[in-house]
Amino acid sequence: MQSDAKKILINSVKRAVFLLLLLSSLAGLAWGAVNFFYLQQFSETTTLIRLARTLKSSGETGILYPAFLLIVITLVLDMPIRFYIPLFIAQLVLAFVSWYVFASTVTKGSKASRALFSFLVITNPFALQCHLAILEYSFASSFLCLLISFCLRFSSEWKKIKENPGEAPALDKAMTDISVTSLFWLLLSMTRREFVFIGAIPVIALVVTITKAFVGRESADRGAKRKTGNGGAGRGVAIAGGLKRSAPHLVLAVAFASIVIIIDSLFATGEKIPVADSVKRSLFYRVASTSYFYDANSTPDELSDIVSDQALYLAKNDPGSIRDVYTKEAAENIGSDAVTELYTDFFVYAFSGNKKALVKETILDLVGYIFPPARTEYVLEGNDLPGFVTGNYELMARTVKTLTKYYLRLFSILMFFILLIAAAIAFADKKHRGTLKIYMMPLTVMVISAVFYTSLGVNVWDHRKALFATCMLVAFVLRETAYDI
Repeated sequence: MQSDAKKILINSVKRAVFLLLLLSSLAGLAWGAVNFFYLQQFSETTTLIRLARTLKSSGETGILYPAFLLIVITLVLDMPIRFYIPLFIAQLVLAFVSWYVFASTVTKGSKASRALFSFLVITNPFALQCHLAILEYSFASSFLCLLISFCLRFSSEWKKIKENPGEAPALDKAMTDISVTSLFWLLLSMTRREFVFIGAIPVIALVVTITKAFVGRESADRGAKRKTGNGGAGRGVAIAGGLKRSAPHLVLAVAFASIVIIIDSLFATGEKIPVADSVKRSLFYRVASTSYFYDANSTPDELSDIVSDQALYLAKNDPGSIRDVYTKEAAENIGSDAVTELYTDFFVYAFSGNKKALVKETILDLVGYIFPPARTEYVLEGNDLPGFVTGNYELMARTVKTLTKYYLRLFSILMFFILLIAAAIAFADKKHRGTLKIYMMPLTVMVISAVFYTSLGVNVWDHRKALFATCMLVAFVLRETAYDI
């Protein structure tokens, strides 16, 4: 009797969560209908259109999105429609397909339930704002979703061949998944440069997994053969066949890695610095806007004398420009190595005198990039320096202010509670005991992305960069509460 009551309670909670998400998505449909023919004027929008004309990417933007934008603009040049309409359609379709593939990988529902799953994910406010804008974050999130999906598919197929490496059908599927995963790593890296490293993690994990398994199995079979004379011969043939089948796919993965490097070097512009110097500068970016530019009435001579007044003014008023405009001009004036050394000295000085505040800011950013809805609401309540959040919100609310307020901000609050509910159900329900394994790779990617974006500086937290994290949180809630309704 008690068990039946518990089951009824859990099912009631699941239905309530599902209805809340459905209502949020319906509000998203209304917001999307109003904004579908309206172009949000982000600063990146102008930059991306300019890059589409030159195909010389800069900053973290890769070549793929400007190239695609150029194709779209060219195709609709003589048509009576605005060029961004087909772009929005393409971004929405890609996002829908991506999360449909993810749903197919992690759930056992019907095609209709998978389609509903995808619809509920891509109509959250963080996603719709990016999908209905000229921003490469839409493509990046979709490609990352597909990369993770095929990585998970590989793990599923790998279970079937773990005990039998010569099983041809399962091996072929697993190897195909490596090739497809590598393809989406290539597309992702060509969309946003930071994913050259972040997107490589699942691919490397797959290659290491299969190589380690074959090498370990081959060593074991050699030992068995020495003991029995020919006992390992049959399995040795199977291993040889497995390696032969897998070789083309592994070569393809390496080829994609080479293409990533070549493409980036052909189209990238701007300063290229060693990884160690990049890390040192990132430490300064974490302290710069609060310790030297944003809050300070004056800036130390060592920092103000190496750039023009305009660059210094931008650094004081726009934290994002410290990395771009200010550092670029400083490097041109005093040299790249001198900038790195200067930044290192100032970081040590600033951190020693302001440890608590800087640690707090860093933790808030890390948490924000893993759980964007909470940090967005925190900022919009006036508890933090505005950064990019208020600018993004103002653009989103420009056409329908009241709807946007309830759509975005209620979603942020809602996610906090339903995420806790989904986590509780996942650990309490026996059906969901495999949840941790499924989400280990997505969580790893989310954490590494959070570390990378946190290093960009204080007061530059941007929920658009955490689009994949937001969508994955919604997907987690749906799988743990609503996929079997």
